[in-house]
Amino acid sequence: MMSSPTPAPLLPVAPLDGGGGYLRWKESVLLRLRTLDLAYVLSEHQPEDGRSDSAKKKRARDDELCRGHILATLSDRLLPDYAHHATAAAAWRALARTYDMDGKLPNLPLDRFFAYRFVDGEPVLEQLAHLEAMGVAGKLDDRTMYGLVHQKLPPALVKAIALASPPYPDPPSMDHIWDTARLEERMRLCGEIRRGEHTQDKEDDDDQGGGDYPDEDHRSPKRKRRYDRGPCYNCGEPGHIARDCRG
Repeated sequence: MMSSPTPAPLLPVAPLDGGGGYLRWKESVLLRLRTLDLAYVLSEHQPEDGRSDSAKKKRARDDELCRGHILATLSDRLLPDYAHHATAAAAWRALARTYDMDGKLPNLPLDRFFAYRFVDGEPVLEQLAHLEAMGVAGKLDDRTMYGLVHQKLPPALVKAIALASPPYPDPPSMDHIWDTARLEERMRLCGEIRRGEHTQDKEDDDDQGGGDYPDEDHRSPKRKRRYDRGPCYNCGEPGHIARDCRG
């Protein structure tokens, strides 16, 4: 006897408690509803003619389950405002009406895109991804987006793009910007690693001695232990060891 397939595990959904988390909530709930084969009841068009009683009963049950999943992922603050909707589609539309601002204001992504400025000290690749996402939401084609994004880039990255090799096709695309930005980021990280290694080498050299002997108050603990071992075997004087002896 064949066993029934194990249902896919459901990922947790953070409760919706305001507009700030709407997009993540929406995508998470849609993933859950599609996993459970319930998302179809959110459709506006559900013809009733010619459907069997069992099909109608199944859809009614699926609608109840879908509505329950939607309401169960609302915070205690929001639940009373949407629990009165009788169907899953009605609750879904009501939430979108409240929080889906991009749908209400089609120019909002472009307004955000044009207002965006790169911030010094923040990760360039993350900022580039954020800017590109706003351009995609504003339905900019790749060539137009390249030109507009290029105008907003930090000067150092603009210079690197101008010097980039091998040559890119004309017109260049966002891939051109991404390739150069990633290369610059790798070079920056390598530079930080080298500077860290240089600093560590310098600290190790200081710990090993060399140059004039510092006053005891300025010695590192390692050097203090070295100098406190007793008189030098070479000259008999205290304060240093034979390897560092100048006598």
